[in-house]
Formats: sequence, structure tokens, C-alpha cells
Amino acid sequence: MTALSCNQNASKNSLLIFLFLIGIAGMLIFLNFSRTATLIVSEHALEKHSYDAVVVDSCLQNGSGYLGEFKRDSDGRILKVCQVDTNKYGIKVQESNGNPVTDFIKEKLRRIDQVLKYVRNRGYEPHDEIAKNLYRTVFE
Repeated sequence: MTALSCNQNASKNSLLIFLFLIGIAGMLIFLNFSRTATLIVSEHALEKHSYDAVVVDSCLQNGSGYLGEFKRDSDGRILKVCQVDTNKYGIKVQESNGNPVTDFIKEKLRRIDQVLKYVRNRGYEPHDEIAKNLYRTVFE
């Protein structure tokens, strides 16, 4: 009877450990989904640029490839640049109030100097220190 009691306790402990691990896995999955729910992509970006829009927003959310923020004085729009992959750059445009306009990957822009010229040609100037330092490094 003692052996049976030990086996029952071991089974209960195994079940508790298994349930605990399932609970932890569930929490991690929930946290991962709730993190992706914070993506802020405009309807236009999803319709026109689909997956690329989500890639750009994710890159900016996690900060891994962030290259700076640029501002256009004429309308106050903010443009953010992110390196999403080797020789691939993503751009996010926001209204002055932070509402998203669009997110996209500009396939023709393969080098950072091309990206910065594109940004400048659209009237944007470096707005944060990261963008200012990048701009100086490339053009001076």
C-alpha cells in the first residue's frame, strides 16, 4: 500500500508540474499576442503595402533597426526610418498628432544615403539626435 501511495503522489506531482508548465506557456503566448496588438498601422498601409507595413511597424516597435525621426515643417508630419533587413529600409509616416499615415518598404532604396536623399527630397529634416547624427555621418 505504501508503494501505491508513493506512485499516486508522484503522479499528482507530475500532473501539477505539467499544469504549471502549460500555464506558463499560455501566459507567454498571451503576452506575445498582446505585444503584437500594439502595432499601429494605418488602413491605407495595410491595403497598399500589406505585410511590409507590419514589418516596418514591428521594426520600429522593437527598436532594433531604428535610424531616426524626421519632421516636415510645412505640415508637421513625422517620418521614421528603420533598417528592416540588409539593404532594406522601412519608412513610417505619421501626422503631427501621431496618427499613422502609412508604413512601407521602399525597394529602390538600398543604401542609407539613398534613403536620406529620399527623405530630404520630400521636405523632411532630422528631428531627433539619432537622425541628426546619421545625417551628419552620411553627408559631411
